[in-house]
Amino acid sequence: MSFTDTEGTRSLTLSEPQRQARALAGLGFLALAWGVGRAPRALSVPTALAAGWLGASHLVAAATRYDGCPELGAIPTLLLGRRVETRCGPWEKLDDHFNLAGSSTTERGSRA
Repeated sequence: MSFTDTEGTRSLTLSEPQRQARALAGLGFLALAWGVGRAPRALSVPTALAAGWLGASHLVAAATRYDGCPELGAIPTLLLGRRVETRCGPWEKLDDHFNLAGSSTTERGSRA
């Protein structure tokens, strides 16, 4: 699944290193959810649910190459069959810091 902006000039998808980072984050969140869910604390259920949502949404973002905030837009984009536009400051900063986006980093910063 691939999306383009309104001008149709630039693809709004993740690069391969970005996909791998989202997938790794998703697996990490799911591992956290599994570990916390096994703890006998009152806060373990809500924490496990939140970590599970983050994990699943990051894996969906990696699978569909969703470029935006995974926990807000990846699953709605998949379910609705159309792009749900979001911005993700933390991932944009990480992508820039680790140069995961490659040459498209400057293009991402100019997106509204």
